[in-house]
Amino acid sequence: MLIKILTLSFFIWLCGTTAIAQITHKDSVIKAAYKDAKSFKLNKEQRSALKSQKITSSSDVFKPVKSNVSDTTLLLDSDYVNAYRVAAYTKAIRSKSTGHKIFVGAGLTIGILLVAVTTALLVIIGKWN
Repeated sequence: MLIKILTLSFFIWLCGTTAIAQITHKDSVIKAAYKDAKSFKLNKEQRSALKSQKITSSSDVFKPVKSNVSDTTLLLDSDYVNAYRVAAYTKAIRSKSTGHKIFVGAGLTIGILLVAVTTALLVIIGKWN
């Protein structure tokens, strides 16, 4: 009876550690995909197509290429490819144009200057009274 319990306990322990190892491998592959997708960029034609058409992350535009990948053997891993496509798509959707960044920066600068000038005027007026 004791041998059966020990054998069953060992089998359960072995199955649990195998599952953890698989999850850890999947997580590390996904992290590598997100890291590699940081260098992904669309050209002007692809960007306009993304905005005008309904392109999803499954499009070949977001397919990982050997030049963008840190380890080319990961191109054969479906988890890596799917994670890379999602990360590249998310990066493309969230990216802003240079004009947008300049506009937002100028607006913030003007707002900060208005607050500084108003504060300075209130301090000067308060000292005169």
